[in-house]
Amino acid sequence: MPKLTKKQQAFVQEYLVDLNATRAAIDAGYSEKTARSIASENLTKPNIQAALIEAQKERSERTQIDQDFVLELLATEAKGEGPDTTASARVRAAELLAKHLGMFQDDAHLHHHFDTPNTIIYDDGEGDPALDELRKRKADNSNQDAPDEPGA
Repeated sequence: MPKLTKKQQAFVQEYLVDLNATRAAIDAGYSEKTARSIASENLTKPNIQAALIEAQKERSERTQIDQDFVLELLATEAKGEGPDTTASARVRAAELLAKHLGMFQDDAHLHHHFDTPNTIIYDDGEGDPALDELRKRKADNSNQDAPDEPGA
């Protein structure tokens, strides 16, 4: 595991509980006043990202639960093939599968953080520095992929 301070190690463990970075920062011992900014900063640090990826991989191997397992379980439920499937469970499973496929979009936007697999940042419109950085990277990548204009 990458070298981390005790607070950073605690942050990684707490983050894995529910993927709530602010709560993880508070539970790891950071100040409630600065928890949101510390959490955002921690998620951008390469050593913490590496520790999160490693811990998630270890947990997935230990539990034998990964994305494919969850999607298969949801598909089974949505098709009504589960042992105690109810109509509401089928609808909910179908809804989650549709969201996974990007079929629904709310007013709030979810952004995948590509430097930290399986991490999603919720955009509440309050100006998150990490989210702003992701938007900048996306714009930079889009500009690099764009074809040159004729005559330029």
